Amino acid sequence: MNSTTIQPYPRTTLVSIFGWVMLVVGILMTLVFILNLVLFSLVIKNESAELLPAEELAELPAFIPWVMEHMGLVLGVMIILSLVGAVAGFGIVKRHDWGRRLSIILLAASIVWALVGGAMGMKGLGNLPEYEGEIMGPVIIAINIGSVLLTVVLHGWLIWKLRTREIRGEFVESLSESF
Repeated sequence: MNSTTIQPYPRTTLVSIFGWVMLVVGILMTLVFILNLVLFSLVIKNESAELLPAEELAELPAFIPWVMEHMGLVLGVMIILSLVGAVAGFGIVKRHDWGRRLSIILLAASIVWALVGGAMGMKGLGNLPEYEGEIMGPVIIAINIGSVLLTVVLHGWLIWKLRTREIRGEFVESLSESF
């Protein structure tokens, strides 16, 4: 007897586009971060290369010298996150529920990172020279707040959409049902 599984909900364009965007962007960002890691490794191998003089490093917010000192680790984490994003995109495209759940986790993490990064960006404004701070400060604040709000609203909306009954109905619950 031939049995076919019929999905209770039709496939939506939003989910298809979102899945493909996550897959393609995840692959591209993985390649970009690998390239950055290779280039950074080449610079580090040249022992005479100094990224910034010690005097300039001392004037920067504390997290920037730490990031520069641990750039290999930072890029390694970014490569892993990009690969996880590509895998989540693949899961979304194939309508696996694990892809939907993983995407929700990544979207929530990006909201947290946007809030933390936005706060760090605001803290870094105190390091601008007085004249530049007066001119560029309001512009930087507006861009910072705008990008954080855009991320929170867009990713929050995507999380909400991925959790709706209609969207959840598009996804296969278990691996045995998907093959």
